[in-house]
Amino acid sequence: MIPLKGEALNHNFSVTAFTKLIPGLKPPDLEIAWNKHKASGKNCTDYLEEYIFKKIAEVPKFLAMGKTLLIDGIDSILGKRTQTDFLLVLRTWNEEKMKLVSSKKVIWPCVVIAYSTEPYLDAKFKGSPLQNVGTPIELLEFTPECISNLAKIYGLSWDENNVNRLMKLIGGHPSLVQRALYKISQTNINLGELEVEASKISGAFSNYLLHNLERLQAPENKQLLACFHKIMRGEKCKDAFAKFQLEQIGLIKYSGNTEEVSCELYRRFFEENLDL
Repeated sequence: MIPLKGEALNHNFSVTAFTKLIPGLKPPDLEIAWNKHKASGKNCTDYLEEYIFKKIAEVPKFLAMGKTLLIDGIDSILGKRTQTDFLLVLRTWNEEKMKLVSSKKVIWPCVVIAYSTEPYLDAKFKGSPLQNVGTPIELLEFTPECISNLAKIYGLSWDENNVNRLMKLIGGHPSLVQRALYKISQTNINLGELEVEASKISGAFSNYLLHNLERLQAPENKQLLACFHKIMRGEKCKDAFAKFQLEQIGLIKYSGNTEEVSCELYRRFFEENLDL
């Protein structure tokens, strides 16, 4: 797992990838391998091909380790100067893999990119910046069975009724479910008390809710707020861009062709804190 940060992103990424994928060996000197006359993305790809991918393909002990590279936290660079160059590297990798005929041996590792769409609003994206980087797979909401199993991990003996009550409040939102179960398991609060205080400023979800309230009330997001107002009132919003942004930050979801507030928690909180 490779966190993405720092100005020399491609440079840092190359060394970190080596140490993660081929543990126990000292990375080759990047200053020698890095050609100053090449673009940093090309340098990054050449370095990984020469010192990582070839080893994985040629050495049996590396083959046994698997070939999956997980890049976590890519949303931390979205909308920033480092975004374009690094995503170009990933896009090039994907395009090169697509060009390979099925009979040719692929030495490129599988690449899994974990990211959040929440930065889309602040960066004013009108679509995914990761287009053509690979096949997007959306993280679905937790099912009742998932929540029941997670509750057991937290040491909670929940029946079907408890699971249904939590889902009525926050749906299957993975992060909110985790927060709720953690709160109940680590404090003296029970599910009933959580339900009562959930939408309060001092509640278990306060940081998350206040962050989104601040975004909606920002002067530059007037159209977003107007669209959210309409959806809260059960009216149609015709602003496709605003609906896209609201969906990406998780405040609305679609039921067939109709957009609606994602969960009861949001409806209660924003009814109490927005002038509807």
